[in-house]
Order: sequence, then C-alpha cells, then structure tokens
Amino acid sequence: MISKKNKKYKLFFCAIVLLVVVVVAWIMVEHNIIHKHNSSKNNNSSGIESFKNSTRNLTKGSKTNSTSQRVIGGAVSTGNQKATNTPQSSWTSSSSGLITLEEPSNNSTISDGAILYGTSKLSQVEYTLIDNKVGVISQGSLNVANGIFSGKMIFTPQATTGRLDVYSANAQGVQSNEIEIDVNFK
Repeated sequence: MISKKNKKYKLFFCAIVLLVVVVVAWIMVEHNIIHKHNSSKNNNSSGIESFKNSTRNLTKGSKTNSTSQRVIGGAVSTGNQKATNTPQSSWTSSSSGLITLEEPSNNSTISDGAILYGTSKLSQVEYTLIDNKVGVISQGSLNVANGIFSGKMIFTPQATTGRLDVYSANAQGVQSNEIEIDVNFK
C-alpha cells in the first residue's frame, strides 16, 4: 500500500516531468518559429527546407512566392568570379571567422546581378537580401569550392536601401556564423 507521503512525491515528480516536457516542447517550437520567421519574411509558407531544395540547381533562376506572387530572386553560381578587388579592410567576417564576405562591402551600392563573393571554411553558405520596403528580395545557397563561394544575385529592389545577410544554417534551419551588412540599391 502506498503512503500519502509517497503519493505526494510521485505527484510532485510527475509535475516536474510534465514541466520539463512542456519547456522542451516550447524550446522546440521556438526554434521552429525562428526557422519559420526567417522564411516567412518572404511570405513563403513552405519553409526554408523546400526553398533549399528548389535552389539546389541555382541556374534555374528565380522562385515565385505562392502567397503573394512576388518574385524572389536567387543566385547563379559564377565559378568563383570576382567583380572587383575590394580592399581587405572592407571585408566583413563572421564572429566565428568561418565566413568572410569580400563583395559586396558594407554600405556599397548594388544592382540586379551583383556578385556575392567570399571565403568560408564551411561547405555551403546561405544568403538573404532584404529590401527595407518589401522584405526578402533574393535568397539562396552557394556551395563553397576550394574555400571560395561566389554567385550572381538576381533581384528587383523596391527601396533604395536594404541589408544582406550571409550565414550558415543547420539541418533545422537555425542560422549561425552570421554576417549582416547594409547595402544601397541602384
């Protein structure tokens, strides 16, 4: 027969276990919200994984957003082509040092077809180009070959200013090794 004291301990233990399960579930949902938030900037209800799958062959061009029918650009690999020789003092590196963005540089002016170029110790980098008026206007993945990533960004800006984010993402879509620079659109 179970004593009242043992029942209280079991009830207390079950409450603690339930609380831990709820907290872990909340953390998992929170990470999915971050993941969905990153992909919902472009109103894409299918999530970042389907976008990654659709951009595996980057030469296919741009992707149409099914929610708003706004075209979101992609990237076309340039085979490690560099547009200019940006001075090293203008390069931006992630705090981890795993990604260095050489082009474009902070506060530079870019237009459709601008080259995204840099070095990385990772096998792939992601980028998101954000227009300050309408949100995400170009997004994609670039493979790193011999420590270099390079791609031509395809986009149509609505504003004159925006931001370029270059980062890595794990299988769950959580971003790390982030670089954020301000850009102007021509």
